[in-house]
Amino acid sequence: MVREQGPTWLMNHCKVHFQTTDKVLAACGKSRADLPPEGQVVSATMRREAEDVRR
Repeated sequence: MVREQGPTWLMNHCKVHFQTTDKVLAACGKSRADLPPEGQVVSATMRREAEDVRR
């Protein structure tokens, strides 16, 4: 469905975990960057890890 309807379809029709979303989108050659702003959110863990890398 994501291949046919586009990445926003996943966001509008499924409740999935961040990792699952990333895997499904990657299988279609997409990423969260292809979603509208509300679909591009990252988990608190990812934000903390990104902050640790910058230090």
